[in-house]
Amino acid sequence: MKNGDSSKFGRRDFLVSVAGVATAAATGKALGATPCPPATLSVEGGTTANTTCEQAQPGRLPDLTLTSGAASGTYAWTFGQAFKKGDVPNGSFITTNAANSQAWIRNRWSDGSAKFAVISGMSSFSQGNAQRVTLSTTGSAPGGSNVAEPTSLDASVTFSGAVSGTYSVQSALGVNKGTWNGRGSAGRVRQFLGPVMSEFHYYVPTSDAHITVWFYVRRYANGATHVETAVENGWARVAGPVEKSYQVSVNVGGSQRFSGSVAHRHHARWSRQDWIGTDPQVTPRHDAAYLKSTKLVPNYAVFTLSSSMLNELVQSAAPMTRGDFDEAGRSGGYHGHLGLLPVWDAAYVVSGDVRAYRAMIANEQASNCCRVGPGQAGFNTRDENTGLPMNLVDFYADSYSNGYSPDYGSGKVYRGSDSSSPPWATDPAHGWAAGYLAYLTTGRWFSLETAQFAVGADFMAWGTSGSNDGQRWLSEERFAAWSMRMKACALAITPDSGAGTDTLRAGYIRHLEECWQRWRTSEVGFNNLGIRRNLYNFTAYAAAPYLSCGAFQQNFVVQAFGFAYDVASELVNATARQQWLESVRFHGLFPTGLLGTRPNGYCYRYAGLYGLAVGPDRSNETNFYSSWAEVYDVSVQTGAIPAGDSCASGSTLQGGYFPNASSYWGNLYPAAAYAKDFGVAGADAAWARMVGASNHSQFVATFVDYPQFAIVPR
Repeated sequence: MKNGDSSKFGRRDFLVSVAGVATAAATGKALGATPCPPATLSVEGGTTANTTCEQAQPGRLPDLTLTSGAASGTYAWTFGQAFKKGDVPNGSFITTNAANSQAWIRNRWSDGSAKFAVISGMSSFSQGNAQRVTLSTTGSAPGGSNVAEPTSLDASVTFSGAVSGTYSVQSALGVNKGTWNGRGSAGRVRQFLGPVMSEFHYYVPTSDAHITVWFYVRRYANGATHVETAVENGWARVAGPVEKSYQVSVNVGGSQRFSGSVAHRHHARWSRQDWIGTDPQVTPRHDAAYLKSTKLVPNYAVFTLSSSMLNELVQSAAPMTRGDFDEAGRSGGYHGHLGLLPVWDAAYVVSGDVRAYRAMIANEQASNCCRVGPGQAGFNTRDENTGLPMNLVDFYADSYSNGYSPDYGSGKVYRGSDSSSPPWATDPAHGWAAGYLAYLTTGRWFSLETAQFAVGADFMAWGTSGSNDGQRWLSEERFAAWSMRMKACALAITPDSGAGTDTLRAGYIRHLEECWQRWRTSEVGFNNLGIRRNLYNFTAYAAAPYLSCGAFQQNFVVQAFGFAYDVASELVNATARQQWLESVRFHGLFPTGLLGTRPNGYCYRYAGLYGLAVGPDRSNETNFYSSWAEVYDVSVQTGAIPAGDSCASGSTLQGGYFPNASSYWGNLYPAAAYAKDFGVAGADAAWARMVGASNHSQFVATFVDYPQFAIVPR
């Protein structure tokens, strides 16, 4: 199948990917190796098909495919890698076939096996040719002395305008600031030491109370040095946060790498990455089948993406620009950042294409300059008392919605003001997995903090008139969905220990435990439809007098809660974990019911409707219909479904902007997949009815442009 040739992405292709994705090849002797289902496979509701592929070896670790755009030579590299539970047992070390390599295991599964590691090495590259780095386990750590902190390093930022002066990393070298002693002095905030690469994070204040510079430095044994320079305007409780306009130049390794004018919004940041010496221009291609098998990313189907979609993705982002984000990302309808992962992240998992990889990094940069409503809170808020992103439990009383204003007063978080419009804006109901996949694939600390800052912005933007603890119950279902996904992602990637972020990790755990206790008690089990008890906008999706719900919002809950469970449920206590699982399975009744059949249920053919009447009288907000058959009957009565329509197996799917994958059918698809994965009663048959529809292939063909919705059961 050629790139962009959606006509050749038919039902057979998709059904093969549905059944084969869990056993996809991990060896990958050629780029884009075909996933490997059994020789003959049977798909419920589908057909049988034979396929040839490269056979995966059980228990084998993935390969990492690297390509250098620089002149042929030996270059240093560092990338992140997620691992399936049990593949790297506790006590084992990770090694590679590179001449020199190391791996820092930053997160572990509950059995002690590695969950995520930052892997560095040095390899010989032929320009433009792929180099396979094979990962394996060993019983001993890499030998050799750790790469020492540099005593001299040429990296600085020069400002004029609202901020003035030159601020160099040199002022922070050798100054231990591992115990944060306030924002007034420069120093080394943390370090990770290794024999191939050591990483150092430096903080440098400026003449301005709000503008700060962070240098994230990777120093390799061969002397190569990677510097990520980040400029922030984002303390939590420092008075007077406003937009700062300045001229700026970034100088690294004796040359100017960037120069320009920046209107730096309050509580925003920007960064750039540079090398001292030759830029090796190394980009990765992770083993998609293995990455999906970890459950740390959704189980995207296997198919070829549209070249036109990949070509349209941004490849770089200048300071304070929006990348691929919509200018008004909080408005209704389709947005590329919506879904369990944004479209550019999903595109990288599905394709491994360098365009998707670059777009993922560029959009991570762009995400750091948005505004999060309704209070238009800034994205990046750092606690000046700890030097870290917000620890949620320390800010329970400080929601932006609690009646404060830009002049809150002492002890409160300042919202701030800008003199120009932000590059783009959103709200928690349209939240996204900021920084998550970028960190899993690069291990960059900037990416980790992007995910952590996103949680803080989401948390502060909406609240109640009282304490901000737990979930905000009167908010939209989609907010609950995306917020839970965002918190779980941040918890999943925050290092277990030893990085100075232990308090953040403990705070996420405590907060999620409170969330699940309240959600399970308040929202689960009060009807037979899988719908939360306290519906938001319960009058908006069906005419009076009916109680109504937005079907797409309920489907967001199912997929987000299920994905969040996969990535982080091991980290909360047993009670919360059980409450979480019960919640996922309860809400899984919703897509399962939508994909039912007559006469005793709803009809799968109309599962893509925007809204549903789910109760007889909206004056009683908790009086739901007792069965999906009643929901179907009232849909016929109101004209949402034609009277007398057939619900036979193999019929056509209708409505909901079918067959476009960015439609309400696209919102349903991942929800139905997670319901099946979590063993919801009837979910297997429900999925089979959907994929067995005679026009199902028309729908899945559109995934070539919308891969974030192409999620299938494991």
